[in-house]
Amino acid sequence: MSKGSNSCSNIDKLMRNTLKNVFKHQKFKSKTQEQAIRTILQGKNDVFVSMPTGSGKSLCFQLPAVARADKITIVFSPLLALMKDQLDFLNERKIDARTINSKMTSVERNAVLLDLRSVKPSTRLLYITPEQATTDTFRELVQKLYKSEKLGSFVVDEAHCVSQWGHDFRPDYLKLGRLRQLCPRVQWVAVTATAGKNVQKDIYEQLKLQNPAAFRVSCFRSNLFYDVVFPDTMEGQELADLVDFMDCAAEDGERASGIIYCRTRNQTEELVCRLGSVGVFALAYHGGLKDKERIRVQDDWMQEKCKVIAATVSFGMGVDKANVRFVVHWGLPQNVAGYYQESGRAGRDGRPARCRIYYSRQERDAVTYLLQKTLSEQTKEIKKRQAKAAIDSFQCMVQYCENSKCRHSVFTDFFGDDPPECVDKCDCCVNAKAVEKKIADFRMKSTKTGGGIGKADSYDADLYGGGRAGLKRETDEYNSSVSYESSNEGTAKSAMSSLIGKQFAMRKAPHSISAREPLPADCTNGSSRVKAAASTVTKINGLTVQSREMYLSLVEEALKKNSDLCHEGPEARPDEKAIAQIAVQLEYQAFSSNKVASIYRKMLMDMISKIKKNTSNLLADPSFQTRVEAKEEPAPVEIKTATQVLAERTKKLENGYTSASKLLPKELLGAEAKKPVESGRKADKAGKDNKQQLSIVSFFEPKASQGKKEAKPQEKKRKMAAVQVELASKKSKQSGSSPSKAVLAERIIKLLNPHYKTGKIKSKEAFKKIARILSHHLSQQNTTG
Repeated sequence: MSKGSNSCSNIDKLMRNTLKNVFKHQKFKSKTQEQAIRTILQGKNDVFVSMPTGSGKSLCFQLPAVARADKITIVFSPLLALMKDQLDFLNERKIDARTINSKMTSVERNAVLLDLRSVKPSTRLLYITPEQATTDTFRELVQKLYKSEKLGSFVVDEAHCVSQWGHDFRPDYLKLGRLRQLCPRVQWVAVTATAGKNVQKDIYEQLKLQNPAAFRVSCFRSNLFYDVVFPDTMEGQELADLVDFMDCAAEDGERASGIIYCRTRNQTEELVCRLGSVGVFALAYHGGLKDKERIRVQDDWMQEKCKVIAATVSFGMGVDKANVRFVVHWGLPQNVAGYYQESGRAGRDGRPARCRIYYSRQERDAVTYLLQKTLSEQTKEIKKRQAKAAIDSFQCMVQYCENSKCRHSVFTDFFGDDPPECVDKCDCCVNAKAVEKKIADFRMKSTKTGGGIGKADSYDADLYGGGRAGLKRETDEYNSSVSYESSNEGTAKSAMSSLIGKQFAMRKAPHSISAREPLPADCTNGSSRVKAAASTVTKINGLTVQSREMYLSLVEEALKKNSDLCHEGPEARPDEKAIAQIAVQLEYQAFSSNKVASIYRKMLMDMISKIKKNTSNLLADPSFQTRVEAKEEPAPVEIKTATQVLAERTKKLENGYTSASKLLPKELLGAEAKKPVESGRKADKAGKDNKQQLSIVSFFEPKASQGKKEAKPQEKKRKMAAVQVELASKKSKQSGSSPSKAVLAERIIKLLNPHYKTGKIKSKEAFKKIARILSHHLSQQNTTG
C-alpha cells in the first residue's frame, strides 16, 4: 500500500467504500468498531478487540483484509464450524477466503497451496486451526509469504482460548506466539467476546503483543432480558414452566427459535423426549453424535426445520443465527464468561430476547463436588491455579443465582466495564422484592427437603446431574473408572456387598458389566412394547428404548382420539388392542427405516401431526384401513421383557460361561442348604455342615467332562479339612471372641477370590451364593459353640 493511502483521509475513504460496496453496510455498528478497523489498516500497532457477540468484531479484521488487496491475512480459529460459518459469509460476498484443515482432500489442499505460492495470490483471508500452525508445511509457507512481503497480519479469533485463565483454554493456542520469531514485523490482532482483566493480560503475554491498542465495547446488551427460576419450588412443574417460557417468546403464533443448554448428553436426549411428550418438537445436539448427524441437526435448526435445539456447550461457537429469541440453561453454567457467551447467542439481530437459568441446589452441589475433586487431583501448581480459578468463577455464578443483584451488573463487574443502566432488563431490576421472595422460598425448600425435588439421595433424571445419586454416576463417567464403596460399614450386609464388589472391581474385565454401570435403557421399564427393543442402540445411535416407548405412547394416544371421534358406532371402532398393535407397527416403520435418531423423531412427530390433522377434520386415519387389510396375516410383534434383554446381554458378555445354577452342586442350591440349623440336633448339623463344605471343595475340582479324573473321596476329605483348618486358624488369632460378620466376610472373600480369578467360579452369582452360604454357616457355628 502506498504512503499516500496511509493518510487518515485515504484510509477513511477506503474503509467506507469497502463497507458499502463489499459488505453492504451503510454505517459501522459503533465508534469503537470504526476506530479498531482504522488502527488495523494503519498497521502501526498490534490490536486487541473485545466486543460482545453481535457487535461486529469479525468485521474488525475482515474489512482490513479485503481493503489490503496485495496482502494475505491469516486467521487462527479454534473450530471448523466457526471457520465454515465465516467462509460461507465471505464467499457469498465474493471475497476470496480459503482454509487449510485436516478434513480437506489432497486435491483441495494442493489447490489452496498453489495459489498461496503464486506470484500474485488471489486469497485474501486464510483460515487455519492452531494445530495446523505447528506443521512444517505451514511454517515454510509463512516464511515465504513474509519474505515476499505478502503477509498482512495474523488474527487470533476467540483469543480467550489463549489464556489459561479463560473458560475455554486450548493448549495449542500457546504455540502461536512462536510465530513472532519467524515474522517479527507482522501485525497481530487478537479478537474475543469474553475477556476479563486477567484473561486480557494473559493474551498480551502469550501472543507477545507489542504496544497493543485495546478496543473494548461494554458487555451490556440492552436487548437481552435475564432471569433465574428455581425448580425446587415448582413441585415438579418445571417442564410446564419451560414450555410457558418458550410460548412467551413465540412470534406471530409460531414457535420461536431457541437453544436449551444441558450439562450432559443424556440430559439433552431426555429433555427432547419430555418436550416431545407435550408436543414440542426439538432435536438433541452433543458430542456423542456422528459428524454427519451433528451437521444435519445444526442445519435443520439454522434453516428453521426445527425451532428448538437441546445441546451441550459444544454447540454454538461458530453458529451465527440472528433470530434466536431465547436461550435456556437447564442447569447451572460453570462460569460467568461461558454463560455470557452462551446466553449471548440470543438476540443477535438486536431485537428483544430472553435468557433463563433453571437453578437447583443439586446442580450447585454436583458441580461444586466435581470442581473440588478436580482441584484435589492436581499435582502441578499451574493446574491447581486453574482449578481454583474455575471454582472462583463458579462461585460467581452461584452468587448470580442466589442474590437479587442486577444480572447485567454481574457481567460488567466480571469484565471490568462500567455499571449498566439496566432498569428493566432483568428480573432483579423489574421487581427485586419478588426475586428475594423466590430466593427465600428456594432456601427454605432446600433446607426442609435436603435440597431438591423428591428424596435427596434418589436419582432424578429431570434434575441437573440426576441429584445426589446422579452425582456419583457423573463422577464415574468423567473419570472412566469403577469404584465400589459401602454406604454403611456398620452392618454385615453392607460389608459383604462392599467386599464382594471390591473383588469384582479389581478384576476390571474389559467386557464385564460394571457394578456401577446403569442398566441399559432396554431394562429400565420392566417390559417393552416396541418391536426389536434389543436392537435399539445398535440400529440408531443415541436412541433409547425409553424414547421409543414415549413416541409409541404419543402415536397410540393420537390414534385413540382419532378412533373415538372419526368412527361411527362401536362396531366400526377398533378396540384398544387393535389400536395398540397399529401404533406398534407405525413406530416400528419409523424405527426400521432410519439410522439417525433425529430423523426418527421427526418422522414420528410428522406422523402424529397428520393423525391429529385428520382428527380435526373428522377423517379416519388411513392407518386403520391398512390394519384391516393386513388383518389376516398380522405382523409378529417382537416384545421382550427387560429381564430377557439383560440376560441376552450378560450371556454375550460372558462369552459362553456356564451359569451359576449349573455350576453349583445341588447340595448348595437345594432345600437342605436353606433349612435353619436347630440347636438341639448338633450331630445332624455337623453332618450337614461337613457335607456342605465337602460340596464346596468338590465345586472347585475340574469337571470330569473336561477330561480330568474325579477326585477320590479321601482327597475330597483332605481338602475339606484344609478349608476347616484355614478358617479355624484365622479364628484362633482373635482374642478369644467370635469374629464379626464383617471379619468373616473379608476372610471368605480372600479364600474364594483365587478360585474366581482362575475361572473355577464362573460367574458373579456363583461367587455370591458360595460366599453367602459360607458366611451363614460360620456365623451359626460361632453362635452355637
